[in-house]
Order: sequence, then structure tokens, then C-alpha cells
Amino acid sequence: MNKYLKARQVKPAATTRSAAGSAAIAAGLIAALAIVYATVASLDQWRSGFYSTGTGLILYNFARLALLLLLIVCCRGTGTIFRLDALAPFDRFIVGSFGGFAILTFVGVALGTAGLLRAEIAFVVLAASLAAAAFRQPFLDGISRHVADADWISRAAWTAAIVVALAYVVLVVLPPGISDNDYTHYYPWFEQMRRRGDLSPSTFFITHFYLKGSGLAHLVAALADTLSIQNLGGLLVLLMALLVYRICERLSGGNRVIAALAAIALLAAPRVVFAGIFKLQHLGSSAVVAFIVYWTFARRESAAAADAIRLPILLLVGAGALITPVSTPFAMAALAGAALIAFAERDGPGLRDALTVAAVAFGAAILVLAWTHLSTGIFDYTPIRLQLAWRDDGRLNAWTSTLAIASHMEALAAWTIAHGGGENFGGFSLSRIFAPLGIGSVAVSALALCAAILLRRSARPLPGGDATAVLTPYVAVMAFAFVAESLVPAQASDIGRFTLFRWILLPACGVALLTAVVRFASRSNTSGDKPGLGTVATAIVLVPLVVAGFAALNELRGLWPRAAMFAGNRSIADEFHVFKDPSCTHLSTTLPAGTRVLPVFFEPGCYALPRVEFLRGDMNDMNRDLAVLLYGSADEQAAAYRTHRLRHFVIHVSRRYNNFLYPHLHGALFAEEGLKRYFRARVIPGGAILLTLDGSDADGVVADDRDLLSVIRTIREEQKTQSYGVARELLAPLVERMRQDPAALDRAYR
Repeated sequence: MNKYLKARQVKPAATTRSAAGSAAIAAGLIAALAIVYATVASLDQWRSGFYSTGTGLILYNFARLALLLLLIVCCRGTGTIFRLDALAPFDRFIVGSFGGFAILTFVGVALGTAGLLRAEIAFVVLAASLAAAAFRQPFLDGISRHVADADWISRAAWTAAIVVALAYVVLVVLPPGISDNDYTHYYPWFEQMRRRGDLSPSTFFITHFYLKGSGLAHLVAALADTLSIQNLGGLLVLLMALLVYRICERLSGGNRVIAALAAIALLAAPRVVFAGIFKLQHLGSSAVVAFIVYWTFARRESAAAADAIRLPILLLVGAGALITPVSTPFAMAALAGAALIAFAERDGPGLRDALTVAAVAFGAAILVLAWTHLSTGIFDYTPIRLQLAWRDDGRLNAWTSTLAIASHMEALAAWTIAHGGGENFGGFSLSRIFAPLGIGSVAVSALALCAAILLRRSARPLPGGDATAVLTPYVAVMAFAFVAESLVPAQASDIGRFTLFRWILLPACGVALLTAVVRFASRSNTSGDKPGLGTVATAIVLVPLVVAGFAALNELRGLWPRAAMFAGNRSIADEFHVFKDPSCTHLSTTLPAGTRVLPVFFEPGCYALPRVEFLRGDMNDMNRDLAVLLYGSADEQAAAYRTHRLRHFVIHVSRRYNNFLYPHLHGALFAEEGLKRYFRARVIPGGAILLTLDGSDADGVVADDRDLLSVIRTIREEQKTQSYGVARELLAPLVERMRQDPAALDRAYR
């Protein structure tokens, strides 16, 4: 038995702590959680402290860093419910943490469904998890013992990995997002859910109508603040880095240096750094797939190990369906690969386990889709054309409108066509097979396949056929992703974001291929911690990824400014500057708190600003009256806006060519007669015009200025050929038919 397998043998558990010692640790952890909660709540950096710097911001940043570390302990503590004694300590930590994440997802969803997502309840749940971690096995025992048993160069590699992980958290996870999507809908949506304390359908964002994220994400939001939701994404990436480390250690024959380099490459890979998904459900979906790949070889250790991991993986695939049912087809594709390798090796228990997990994943997805449809009138948003055909108008129109979703879909179709997506929106296109995936994704699939073949046919294969056990499910899910992303248009769904696992598991493919090449070249069967040709080759391939990742981050936003924010020298607003719009910034500080404003142009720098509520033109609580707002008379539209407490509209002259100028400006209320009759107008900083419905002299002059009317007329005409202008014109005949026949819309999108 080689050195690696000996290291895998379970060692006797460490001496159990005394009850007093466990109680002291539990009290310390719970006190730390209380301090985090008190710090974040009292400073309120996301709202009242948006523009502040200094000591308060430093305390806030350290509180969120501490919260991330505590969440790791919470997941592991919750995972102590599983009987994992048959696993090696390191594997106990991985399986327990992923299993704990699954349980907390279920708990958060249950509380959200019951309308109980409040700070005090979230605190009790997370405090109970911390206490479980303290009173059960030492929660870091698996990692600490693993590092202590290694030689000096392996410990040095671990130290480097920890440094990169901290840099990753401080520079990438904690600062505000780098995507306009963060500010246009994710932050405002989570803020709305946080204020309401439940998971009822969102009136803010039609594509975020339900669970989006996970139960644990909403627990974090309830306890801390909106920006802290990103901690969950960071948590999942760190857990997946440990998982990738374990897989690569196995594939390299126990070389911990190679494994550490692979984990470092994951944490600094450009695609992971720039994914912009720390507050989305896509990381949770990819975490499920990555764990299935890990499970495929971890269960092969022994029958007892397979039994120990069975319940955690069943709960995890169920939690994946709760996070988003879109994750389930990818999970089932990976499980099909696991079933294939079990069938090829005549592994009856393995085949039975793979089919059982797949059945549970499928059943969970069906239950979630049915529950969502009963609650909202629509199964999901991806892919939208298919989902819209199966809608229930009664339930759907209770919180939004079919017309709103149709308008959004047609605008995206217009955008896709205008940007070279082809007129076959929703159809098959050979050009889309390669464009969305990119050469990198194709290379990943080819790399994995070559590694599997080389290692399978090697005269010196790795122990237990682990390479094929890891790479077969990976190639299977890659093939499925290849087909799915080719058939479904990018602007019709977010399927591409659900395939982040192809980048997360890329280091494992590289390690597998390099190990095979090195073994062929050196004709050596040595392995272990000592550096050798494999280590050098891996470093040559993986280290540049680390440099590229942080260099690319520096190019986009700058490493030092983000570090300066952590040090308290730059405010959240300063980090927000890339998307900051002068007109919205001016209004957020001058209008009364709580005022509702509709920018009729698309500007990411508006929607997440504090004090004033900036609405997106296509995603807001007015969508139930969208037919009136777009096609009604000026009197009807004015009355509808008053009902929704909306009196302020911003027209950004310099943004008149923006493809996403919203359709409200095309309504009768904004025609010349409506402007003269209902509005006061004034110019505000940033080259914008503020129109105030039913305004007084303090709100500006009557909107009958010839130059003003000419500018608005020009914008209206130009935007008729752009996304939402096209959608409005396209839907206009349909709405006219709806006046005579209410079922016209139903027939149009079935």
C-alpha cells in the first residue's frame, strides 16, 4: 500500500474536550457572532454609511471577514449531525461542511416561506450551528492534522494557499460587485427581500421571482446586510477550493504541493475572479456538481465511506434544486457519468447509489417547480419562452403581469438580434456552439478527455482508477453543458452562468493530464509530498493562472483601491464610482428620503443608491398596470403613476442612444400635450432633465419649452428602433386585440 493510501487510513479521534472546554468555545463563537451582528447593524454601512470612511468602515470590513469565517464553522457544525467516522479527517471536514450547507439551505427556505427571516431568528439558527461545532469533534481537526502531518514544502504550499485565500476574500469577495447587474437588480432585490423578511414573489425583478440564491443567503442577509450576501459566494468558493485540493491530491498520487497549487489556481483564476456571482445562485449550482465529482471517487474508499456520504449528497442535490431547479439537469449529467463508470467497472453498489441520487435530484426539482408554479403561476424563468407557455395567468398577474414578462423577453430578443445574435431567437445556431462557451471551455473538455484516456491506458495508473472516477462525470457534465448552452440563446436564459464548474474543476483536469505525461516521461511510480517533475510541471502551468487572475483584476478595477476600502480609506460609494451617475447621485442626496424616481434610461449607478428609491423601468411593482402605462391615455397613465406614488422621472439626454431606454417614455403621458399638461421640468447635474408629475413652481418650469419638447421628441423617435421601443411597438397590436379579447395575450404566448 502506497504512502497516499496509508495517509488516508482513519486515525483515532483526538481526545474529546471536556464539557467545560466545549462550552467555553461555544460561548466564544456565539459571542463573536453577536459582535458581528451588532457591528454591522449599528454601522449600517450599506445605507446610512454609504459615503463614509474611517474607523467605522474598518470595523465593518473586519466584521464581514469574521462572518465569513464563522459561516464556515456554521456549515461544519451543522454537518456534525452526519455519522462520518468512516472517512479520513480531511474528508469529514469537506463532507460535513457541504452537508451542513445543504441543511442550512433547507432551514433558510423554510423560515423564508413562513415569513420568519428576521435577525433574531437567523442569529439563533447560526448560533446553534456554532455550538454544535464546539461540542462535537474539533471542527478544524481534519485540516490542522492534515497540515501537521505534511513536510515543510507542503506546509509552505498550504501557507501560500491561505495567503491567496485571504487576498481573494479581501480583494474580490468583500468589496461591492464589479458587474452592473449587481447594482441594477441583485442588491436592490436582496434589499427588498431583507426588508420583507420572506420569500414571497418579488415585485422588483421579474427574473428573481422566487428563491434565487439559497436559504443560507437569506439567513445571512437577515442577520447582517445586503452586501454580506456575497460572503456566501466566498464561502462556497473556499469550500470548493478544499474539494479541488482533495481531488488533485488524489490524482497526483498524494502530492500535496501539486494539490495546493491547484487550489491556489482556482482562487485566482480570472474566470472565478470576474464571475460576478457572489450573490447569485450559480455558485451553489456549481458547488453541487463539483461535490458529485468528488463523491464519485470518495465513495470508492470503502463500503462504510459510501454509506457515510450517502445522506449528505442526497440532501445536497435536494438543496441544489431549492437554490434553483436549473442546477438539477447538470447534476444529473454528472451522475450519469458516475453511473457509467460504475457500470463499466461492474460496481453494483456504485451504480445503485448514482441512480438513487439522480432520482432524488429529479424528484426534488419536480417538487420545487410544482411549488413555485402554485405560488407564482410560472415554473421558472429559464428558458423563458418555454416557461411562459406553461404559465397560470391568474397567479402570475397577482404579483406581476404576463405582459411585463413578454415585454422583457421581446426586448431581449431585439437586443440579441441587434448585437448579432441572429433572427432565430430561441432556435439552434451552429455559431452559438462555440461562441458562448469559448475556446477555453472546449479546451477544458478536450483536456479532461485526454487525461482520462492517458491515465486509463498508462502502465502505471493511479491507485484505484481514481482518474477515470473523477474525469468521467466531469466529461459527462461538460458534454451536457456544451449541448445546453448551444441550444438555448444567451439572452433567453442564464444557462452559461450555471456552468462555472467547468472552470472550478479545470485545475483537476490539468493535474490529471500532467501526472499522466510525467509518469509516461519519467517511467517513475513515485509519489508523495516530495517535489519532483510533476510538481515543477504543475507549477509551470498553474502559477501563471494566479498571476493572470490578479493582474486582470488590477486591470479592471485596481487591487490597491479595493485594498484601500478594506483599510477604511475608500467608502462603498467610492467603489461604486464606476457605475455612479451624477444625476442620480444628486437626487439621492436632495430629494426627501423614500421618494420614488424612475430613470427612463438604463443606468446602473442609480438603483442601489441609498435614501431614494430608484426604479428599473422593466422591473418594478407597477408591472401589473403595464398595459395602461404603455398604451393607455395620458389621463389613465397619470392616474396609474399617482397610485404607485411615482412623480419623478429622469431623462438623461446624453444617454439617448442607450439600448435599454425603457418604454415608459413612449406612452401618451410623455407626448407633447401630456408633458405640457402634467409636468414641471428642470435641468439637474449630469446632463439630465427631471420631470415632476403634478409639480409646483419649486419643481421647475412648465414642460412646454420648445427645446425641451424637441429633445424628448427626438429621443422617443430614436428609441423606437431600440430594444424596449421595438418590444413596445411589437406588442402594441396585441394589446389592442386584448381590449376586445382578453384571451389574445394568452394565445400569443402558448
